[in-house]
Amino acid sequence: MSEAIFLVKLAQILEVSKEDMTEQFKLDYGNWDSLTLVATIAAIDEQFGVTVPIRQLTACASVRDLLELIRGRLAQS
Repeated sequence: MSEAIFLVKLAQILEVSKEDMTEQFKLDYGNWDSLTLVATIAAIDEQFGVTVPIRQLTACASVRDLLELIRGRLAQS
C-alpha cells in the first residue's frame, strides 16, 4: 500500500515524468480523460485493494485530491 509506487504508476498512466508527479500536479481535461480514469481505477484497486467510484474520481482536480480520496476509501474499509 505504497503511495510512492502508486504515484509512479499514475505518472505512467498520465504519460508524465515521475518527477512531475507531486501532490500539486493538476488533473484536467488535457490529461484526465476516460481512458486515464479507467486505468487509474485499476491501479488504485491493484495497489490499495479498494474501489473508487468514477464520480468521485472525476471530481479530483489534483493528485492531492486523488490521494485524499484513496485515503478516505481505505479508512472506510
